Amino acid sequence: VYLTTNGSLLTSSRAESLISTGIDSIKFSINGATRETYKQVHGSDHFEKVIENLKYLRKYRDDNNANSNFGACYVLTGNIRKEKLFAKKWYRSFFSY
Repeated sequence: VYLTTNGSLLTSSRAESLISTGIDSIKFSINGATRETYKQVHGSDHFEKVIENLKYLRKYRDDNNANSNFGACYVLTGNIRKEKLFAKKWYRSFFSY
């Protein structure tokens, strides 16, 4: 089973439920590799909240020895070099694909 979400409505309860179901993969459409870009694309400033939600989800998965994979996609806009550097550093350390 595969799910795509932007992660903004993810709560600890929802994260635990998703992992407990044995979900195979969750893809997050973050649409910005930085807070500034996220805000520009979404028109809202939820970047930090989404990142914290993802960190909780990953920790819960790891603490419970679950096999769920996480992936991400985002929009490259403006300063593409800055976006790519951020993505390589952070996303690759967090997501499976």
